[in-house]
Amino acid sequence: MKVIKTKIEGVVIIEPQVFFDGRGYFFESFSQQRFNEQVAPITFVQDNESKSSYGVLRGLHFQKPPFTQSKLVRVVKGKVLDVAVDLRRNSPTFGQYESVLLTEENKRQFFVPQGFAHGFAVLSDEAIFQYKCDNYYAPQSEGSVRWDDPTINIDWQLPLADMLLSEKDKERTSVRSTRSDILMNFERIKEKLAILADAAKYDVSCSSSGSNRKGVKGDLGNTSAFGICHSFTEDGRCISLLKIFAYQSLYLRLCVLRIAPL
Repeated sequence: MKVIKTKIEGVVIIEPQVFFDGRGYFFESFSQQRFNEQVAPITFVQDNESKSSYGVLRGLHFQKPPFTQSKLVRVVKGKVLDVAVDLRRNSPTFGQYESVLLTEENKRQFFVPQGFAHGFAVLSDEAIFQYKCDNYYAPQSEGSVRWDDPTINIDWQLPLADMLLSEKDKERTSVRSTRSDILMNFERIKEKLAILADAAKYDVSCSSSGSNRKGVKGDLGNTSAFGICHSFTEDGRCISLLKIFAYQSLYLRLCVLRIAPL
């Protein structure tokens, strides 16, 4: 496969090697080994497919930390203009976009890393669109940017009168509002991490029966969302919460780094 870099770091176009003969064609649409070596070491966990008619515009969508998604997209029927908008907080290309035509003929794929809003417009009578994600769909973490945000100024290659949008996509916010929302979300994560850090200072030795367990103080909400749990050794002593916190902090730090570096 051929990997084509774009003007935005991390966003690439992939051209597969296609073999034609009298029977038709064959090509390798995805190889985990090749992708890891030539693009990025990412494990995709979910595949999605949509069917849309001419003029449909879906976007611009993303998921907030810690549920951000990378996407590997392609078209198996028809023709779409696919768009990725950089929302990474300290990126020199914040608010800029990259677009590519994906068709059943060119068989190109478009890799959109975490930290980007994504959308596409259908330019053919019909299109079947497929994409891989490296994180599961999390509706509580949905975010969006207006398709017609003037600060981005995307040329969708469609007449305005032909555009078909969902009611949700008609009511999206601007990229400036989205940036503020991302920053607020980032600050909330930092606050929860600070609470966990304070909690790690407590004496957490306890019996396996739970009769003397000391709870973690602070308004953490649903701590299971952070993966915090009490683990016990064979003699009934609780593993240090500080150690657990260190692992969880590292995990969340890696998630957040893709949108807003600490």
